[in-house]
Amino acid sequence: MNIAVDLLHILAAVLWIGGLLYHNVFLPLSLKGIDPIQQLHLKLSLAKKISALSWVSVIILIITGSMKVQHNALFDHATNYGLALTFKIALVVNMVLIMVVISFIFGKKIKENMPKKGKEPSEDLLLIQRQLTASGLTNLILGILVIGFVIVIRLVK
Repeated sequence: MNIAVDLLHILAAVLWIGGLLYHNVFLPLSLKGIDPIQQLHLKLSLAKKISALSWVSVIILIITGSMKVQHNALFDHATNYGLALTFKIALVVNMVLIMVVISFIFGKKIKENMPKKGKEPSEDLLLIQRQLTASGLTNLILGILVIGFVIVIRLVK
């Protein structure tokens, strides 16, 4: 059972962080030279698919993570393991909060501000796009930090 839980946990983390890496690094590089409105449509289309996968991954991570954690070490700042675990959980909570903002606030604002065919994007839309990009990159950085804390946890356990 432990191997299956570990495998599922790692797979969910890879899908979540891998999706962030693809969406925030590789996709923008591949869209260079394409009309900004066309880019936005492509990103939105992909975001819908990645968002669903990300939410499933987060749910799996929460379930498997709670099965894996040593509950007596949770928020135990007297040990390196407990401290590293606390930081990892805090990072993941922040990632989920950013994901909520991206999914439910920015997504709605982008749809409301999408220009009609042939119209230029509004300043509001461009601002939302920059905020969305910054939020996505922040989540990616937090995800990389989570991986770092996973390594620390394995070393001090």
